[in-house]
Amino acid sequence: WSWVQFHLVYAVYGMMFNTFVHVIMYMYFAVSLMENVNVPGPIRRSITWIQIIQFISSFVISIPYVNYYNTVLCLGIEAFTISCVCNSSYLLLFIRFYRRTYNATMARPKPQSNRRPKTT
Repeated sequence: WSWVQFHLVYAVYGMMFNTFVHVIMYMYFAVSLMENVNVPGPIRRSITWIQIIQFISSFVISIPYVNYYNTVLCLGIEAFTISCVCNSSYLLLFIRFYRRTYNATMARPKPQSNRRPKTT
């Protein structure tokens, strides 16, 4: 609501991207709950990656707002600052989750067999 209240016009693009990400995310949740449907593992990883891209893009989208604020001095810098802090924390949390969940599984060594190699 603060974006509407303070006329943060660039926030519309962030809200549209956020809606798109959530539609994909909830579609994944719905499909994964269905019986006899096996959702491939890379889909979950891709959704997390899309969420990270969403938060990075929110900072890119905010560049015109910062430029406008510095030249015209419009309202809403408080709401903008809160949004940046919130998005920064989300970005860091998603990157942390991605590294711990997906990089850890990729770097995990393959289990070793307890069998001895044959000697001839």
